[in-house]
Parts: sequence; C-alpha cells; structure tokens
Amino acid sequence: MISKKNKLIKFLNIKFFLISLFLFSSITLSAQDNIDTLTNWNKGGFFSVNFNQLSLTNWARGGESSYSTTGLLNYFFNYTDDEIKWDNTLDLGYGLINNEDSGIRKNEDKIDYISSLGYRVVDEKDFYYSALLNFKTQFDKGYNYPNDSLVISNMFAPAFLIVGLGMEYKYENIISVIASPITGRLIFINDKNIANTGLYGNLVEIRDSTGIIIQETETLVMNLGFQVTTQFRYEVFENVNLISRLDLFNNYTDRRVENRKNIDINSETTIVMKINKFLAANIFLQFIYDDDTKVPIYESINGLKTKVGDGKRLQVKQVLGVGISFQL
Repeated sequence: MISKKNKLIKFLNIKFFLISLFLFSSITLSAQDNIDTLTNWNKGGFFSVNFNQLSLTNWARGGESSYSTTGLLNYFFNYTDDEIKWDNTLDLGYGLINNEDSGIRKNEDKIDYISSLGYRVVDEKDFYYSALLNFKTQFDKGYNYPNDSLVISNMFAPAFLIVGLGMEYKYENIISVIASPITGRLIFINDKNIANTGLYGNLVEIRDSTGIIIQETETLVMNLGFQVTTQFRYEVFENVNLISRLDLFNNYTDRRVENRKNIDINSETTIVMKINKFLAANIFLQFIYDDDTKVPIYESINGLKTKVGDGKRLQVKQVLGVGISFQL
C-alpha cells in the first residue's frame, strides 16, 4: 500500500508539474506575441540516411555478415530579440540491422524534443531566466535480446517529460548551459506488461499468497530534482560540425534515500563530416547512467552468453555511418 508520505510527495509533484506546464505555456504564448518578423529566427540542421555492410564468406577468424540502415534528423529553430530567446531542437532517429544469424533488429530509435524559453536578465547580455521542457520516447518496440519475445520498451513505454525552471547562460548560438534547481520529471510507462518488468524505477504488481493484489503496477513515476542541461553546436572545421548535449539530473525525491545523492547522466555527441553536397559521414556516441534504470547483465557460461539478471550499468552506444546527407 502507498504510504501517506508517498501520497503527499506524489500530490506535490503533480501540483508542481501542472504549475510549471501552465507557466511554460503562458510564457511561450507571450513570446509568440512578440514575434512580428522572421528576421530574428535562426534555423538549421541535417537529415541523413546511413548505410553499413559487412560481408564474410569462409572467413577463418569468425564473424557474421550484416547490413544496416539508419535515418537521422537533427533540426533546430531558435528565436532571439532584445529580451526573449526561444530555442528548440528536434532529434529523431531510427535504424535497423540485419545479422546473418540473429535476423533483423533495431539499432537506433529515438524521439527527443527540447525547448527552452528565456527572458534576459536586466543588464546581463548572456544570462536569462529560463523555462525548460524536454520530451523523450521512441518509435518502436524494443526486446530483451537474445529473447525476442519479451518486449521491454515501446512508444510511450517509457516516455520522459521534463519541466524545469531556473537560469540559463547562452553564448551566441554556440553554447547554452541551463541550471534548473526546480525540475519535475515524469516517466510514463504506457504498457502494464512493460511496467511490470520494473526496469524504469517503478513499482511492480505484488500479490499475496491468495492472489489478491497488495501493490498495483506503477505506470507513472514522478520525480522532483535539480537538472543541468548543456548544449554545444560548432563548426570545428569547414564541413565538420560538432553537436553535443549533456544532461545531469539529481532526484530529490528518490524512494531510496541513499540514492538521492546520485546523478543521472545522459551524454550525446554527433559529428557530421560533409564529403560533398550529398554525401557525409556521421559519428554518434552516447553514454547513459541512471541508477533507477536496469539493463540485462550477461556472463559467459560454458562458452555461451547467458543472462544472469538485471542491474544498473553504464550504457554506451556508438554509431559510425556513411550515407546521403542534406543540410536543412
């Protein structure tokens, strides 16, 4: 059963989210009223489709043939005037890989929209009072490989909605640092079967010996904490662009008090290297560490890769691709 303390925390989190969303929407509408010309907009980004192939025949050193394709979209549209700045970035990705032995699997899947609204601090050119909104989810199902019958993720399962209030430092259109000491984070798990895996820090269904449910499955997790978001976009060399983002989140309301000192980390870096007008190479590197998110743990047993449980680990993704690319 949920304690009175947890009910109070949940109520306060809901209240904070409603107030924050109202404030963010109100400020955004006010900002839109001030947009009377397109000359203050800065827009751009890239779209690419990458292809990779590995073909092996009678290869003595082992391995398996594979090929993959990945579509990536990164687009930003920012508005700035003497008092207000409104920055938006949409990051989409989806990819599939076909291995000779394991068949088709997903190797990329993300929907990530971040929007920050700032009101310039008087007499401070690069500092703003800031409101931050970030939404993340994915397009398609994810499986607990090598078990391809157990779905552990899907669209809106999970989905993350983050709303924060604080201060921002922004230098031109190169770097932005947002510190939000009041940040609410909602984790939606819109699938009871996925929620019952308990992989996303949520409570799972518990029944007593007679089959009566004594703890319901939690499909909505609410946190209140401190977030720092850093974004960096720069043309390092001609036709070589670096796009980087770092999110740090400290959860004030973690159920386990000993974990309230932990920092959740999400770091994403993309390097786009234009070869010519239509061809480009892309390098993507991502690190994730979330104390509440469990990942499958494998060990080699009798020469076979065997799952031995779930636990917290540093998640690392690296993608290198060459393909068709368009500047937006």
